[in-house]
Amino acid sequence: MEQSLSKLNETDPDGATALHYAAAKGSPELLRYLVERVGWDPLRGDCKGRTPYGIAHAARNAAGEAYFAEAVGAAWDDLYANPVLPGFRPDPSIVRVGEDYYMVNSSFTWFPAIPISHSRDLVHWEPVGHVLTDPENAMLQGLEGGHGYWAPDISYYNGRFYVTATLRRNDDHP
Repeated sequence: MEQSLSKLNETDPDGATALHYAAAKGSPELLRYLVERVGWDPLRGDCKGRTPYGIAHAARNAAGEAYFAEAVGAAWDDLYANPVLPGFRPDPSIVRVGEDYYMVNSSFTWFPAIPISHSRDLVHWEPVGHVLTDPENAMLQGLEGGHGYWAPDISYYNGRFYVTATLRRNDDHP
């Protein structure tokens, strides 16, 4: 059965394409056709963040995964998906010290305040602490949502780390 190009360009309600469906079991020839002739991207995620390449990997479709590695120029294990960190991590600031990266981000009224994370590759991050761990010094008592610590910045100078941030108080705070 032949399909028109416009029919092959349709997506399901989740944004999955024919390439998403073919990735689980499809032959490399079918995948090649959908990528090279129809124009589907093996790294294009659907609404649930699933990519055809990821589907082939999860389904252990070795031939499909090998074709996608060739098509995108990278093996599955050499790729990563954004966001690299789950959850809400607004206003990141990163400093590199040698081979290490350190990141801080806004925490608003959450305590302990201003989380610090560490990475060696900017993909795999581990929490290593918080800037403010003493509730008395954090001054978060009574703050409304959306207030607190915003947009921290981390720097390193002469063997020391420095973090600055804005503490937004309630509008009626004296």
